[in-house]
Amino acid sequence: KVYNDEMDMVRKLQDEGNAILIQPTRDCGVRRFSGNVEQMETMYQLAKEDCENRKDEILAFFAQ
Repeated sequence: KVYNDEMDMVRKLQDEGNAILIQPTRDCGVRRFSGNVEQMETMYQLAKEDCENRKDEILAFFAQ
């Protein structure tokens, strides 16, 4: 199958239990190649918080 969007493939893999999607839970104003130091720091802190909140889910995925 040809995927129209990489996210389609990720979602399919996630539905099959073969991937875990980790993405920010809120918009910090940072785009692919943009953002100032404060925005990047906010994004970094959010990533740490999001991963900590999903720690059990993430560890269970890698344990399978």
